[in-house]
Amino acid sequence: MVKAASSVPAPQAAVGSGPVAGQIQDAVSIPLLHLADATAAAVRRAGLTTVGLLGTAFTMEQDFYRDRLASHGLTVLVPPAEERAEVHRVIYDELCLGQVREASRQAYRKVIAHLAQAGAEGVILGCTEIELLVEPGDSSVPVFSTTRLHVEAAVEAAIVPKPRSLLAQGVKDFHGCLGTRPPHGRALDPGDGLALGGLAGNGRIRAFFQPQ
Repeated sequence: MVKAASSVPAPQAAVGSGPVAGQIQDAVSIPLLHLADATAAAVRRAGLTTVGLLGTAFTMEQDFYRDRLASHGLTVLVPPAEERAEVHRVIYDELCLGQVREASRQAYRKVIAHLAQAGAEGVILGCTEIELLVEPGDSSVPVFSTTRLHVEAAVEAAIVPKPRSLLAQGVKDFHGCLGTRPPHGRALDPGDGLALGGLAGNGRIRAFFQPQ
């Protein structure tokens, strides 16, 4: 893992590293941008609370991913055993080999339809390869591409931190601070634009950001 000189969060490498995400976070001094957290945030922004989850058998059946989503207040549904086996098989026997088959697309459509009938308001595509097969038009409910959401979250974190980004990093009491002094010691002036300071609970400025 490469750690940049700045405090930009390092994206978690892949869904498969989910079970060891805690160990990775403990080993680095910068925030870990967890894929499931970025996905859950997008689902909640869409106003949904119940989602279906598609991925490998490990993703659908083990708790490292489902529990992380549930920690954000989401109810997570997975297909029954027979459908989980087919979803898993298509990923490894076809999509990972570059094979995109219409029959498999139809099979996934049925799985998604069954999840929607079971109460899923949206479906999480929890494996990169699934996006080769499933598009928004294949589902009657919104689909959430974890790869795209993870990249977007990383880019957002890398540009200009926003108040909610600071809150996610543990600054519980955030205020926009105009009139505070920039790190280089001079007072703000109108040409500085909007400068934001994160106030920690002790009243000290924890972070200072200024859009370019």
